This record gives sequence, C-alpha cells and structure tokens, in this order.
Amino acid sequence: MATIPVVLALGHDSNKPIASNRVRLLEGIEHSGSITCAAEFSGMSYRSALTSIESLEELSGCQLVIKTVGGKHGGGAELTAEGRKLIEAYRLIEKFQTELASQLGDHQSILYAYNRMMLKTSARNQLQGVIGQIDDEDDIVDTLSVRISDTDTLNVTVTKESTVELGLRPGVQVSLLIKAPSITLAATPAPAHGVNRLQARVVALQKGRSKSRLKLRLADDIGISSIVATGELPAGGLLEGSHVQIDIDAEHILIGISF
Repeated sequence: MATIPVVLALGHDSNKPIASNRVRLLEGIEHSGSITCAAEFSGMSYRSALTSIESLEELSGCQLVIKTVGGKHGGGAELTAEGRKLIEAYRLIEKFQTELASQLGDHQSILYAYNRMMLKTSARNQLQGVIGQIDDEDDIVDTLSVRISDTDTLNVTVTKESTVELGLRPGVQVSLLIKAPSITLAATPAPAHGVNRLQARVVALQKGRSKSRLKLRLADDIGISSIVATGELPAGGLLEGSHVQIDIDAEHILIGISF
C-alpha cells in the first residue's frame, strides 16, 4: 500500500519541511553517539550530515546536537532535549499518517492527484517517476536515475544540497518539471554527455512563424510538449503518427516531491 508523505515543518515556515532522512540522522546520533555512524545509517555523507544538522538548528532556532572533538574517546555527539523532542514529534505525526492511510485505503490516489493539481508552474511538462539509482561520485552534484515508465528513464542532475533537503533516495516518488523549449529534436547520431534521448510519437504539430509546438507521446502513452524553432523542423515536415527522437538535458529538469 502506498503511503502519504509525512510533513513536519519547523516554526511558522511550512515551506521548509523536515526530510525523513534528517530524522533518521538524529536517531542515528542518539543510538550511536557518532555523526559518522549516523550519517551512514541515514544514507548520507559526513559532510551532508553536518549540513543537515546546521540547517535543522537554524530552522528550529535551538541546538539539537552537542558535538565533542578529540579527547580520550576520540570525540562524539549526542542529542539535546530539543533534538529528542523533534524526533518524538515527527514519529507521532508518522503514526497518525499510518492510521489515516489504513482508513483511506484505495482512496489515497485521490490525494496524490490533488497534490498534482495544486502545483502551479509555468513548465509545460510535469511527469511522475520513481528514483532508481543515485550517482554521487561528483563533488558538487548528484545524478538521479528516475523511471517514468516501464521502458523510459530520465537522468536528472541536482545539487547535493537538494538531495539532502528533499530527502531524495531510491524508491522515492518525484515530480519532474520540464519546460517545453528544453525538449529538442535529436540532431546528432548519439546524444551528448548528460543528455537524455527518448523515442516519441508525434500527436500534433502547431506551426508558427518562428516557433512551432509539438505534442508528443512517450511510452505508456505519456504526453509531453516541445517548442522548437520552425527552421529546425525536418524539410519534409512531421506527420501525425510519425516517430522522432528527442533530447532532454539532465540539467534542465527540475525535480520536486509532494508534501
């Protein structure tokens, strides 16, 4: 059964919810007395763990973790009373969410649809997907592999801070926002590095003087729109039902989660 995401915001800013991996980080510190062990427990790097702690303390306005450096036992960390209260509050809301989900049953899909309708954006394309793998080899950015259908996967580039802030990890359901001009017709035999190439079927073509809009269908009948320069259209035109290859730069895809 799918679950409704738990949301706990600090202070009066509901736009800055606490990601679940940050709560696991605090729990890891409570259990192990070590930020290093807690970071491994919560699936993040040591540097990301320190950033998460600083961010949580800034949002809450109080100290959540007491760090000790060096000494006979090599240093460590422990939670303050406020840190333990934060965990308790999050788990209480999580328990309520579980009970609510069991009562909603099959009607949970209505809530997901409502979340999508409530998101207003200028991006023409909003796709739903699930994170598969995360490549974190780069020092600054992570590359997420997001499956949007049984056959299509999009690579998405985000900063490491975004990975932590949004609680992005394998299995998390996400929304992908792509502006129509960021979807281009493939012009080379192979895609450039960092560019996604997908197969699409032409549904309609609205031709303008300088720009033209293509309505396309991906696998699983997923609809997307592309705006291209009219001069870049094939000389013979694009007929309804014809197949094309499209390119989407991984850095031009925005990623979001439902609260």
